[in-house]
Amino acid sequence: MANVTRCPIATDKSRLEYQALPEGESKEIIVELKNTSNKMLMAELVPPNYNLSGIMVNPLVVPMAPGKQALVSIKYHANFRDLTAAGLNNINKPKPVDGGENASGMPQGLAPRNKKLAERLEKKKAEVSNNAAAANDPKKKGGPPPAQAPPAKKEDPKAAAAKEIVVPKGKTRE
Repeated sequence: MANVTRCPIATDKSRLEYQALPEGESKEIIVELKNTSNKMLMAELVPPNYNLSGIMVNPLVVPMAPGKQALVSIKYHANFRDLTAAGLNNINKPKPVDGGENASGMPQGLAPRNKKLAERLEKKKAEVSNNAAAANDPKKKGGPPPAQAPPAKKEDPKAAAAKEIVVPKGKTRE
């Protein structure tokens, strides 16, 4: 016999209804989720593919303390969707932006990598390899010059006199 338990997450709406919208418009419904249990819960909301349904959920993961509530936004975008076999096959493939160099599907303005950081790391690698090559060079050609020893310090005459040992007459040094 199976055990049946009640879901510890309650909502203020039993169903969501979106009216017919003109193409390009959207409507948002806010749903309140409540944790009715005595435990800390994490709710993960998994909407259908946005390209197929036009439904966007925010946030997707909601932490809920015992007896507390959380708000979730469910937004519907009314756009024409090509649900033919070819359209469904290409639904998850990235679309080229402006057909130009950014064919990764990333929106304009977002960089796929940080160019300055890449240049800095490249320079650092080149320096490390040059230093390693210079360290392994037996003749030390092409590397940085060897470090020079610091200049010798001049001794103070008073300190030199203090270092001399004075032995009184008639006594010998042991």
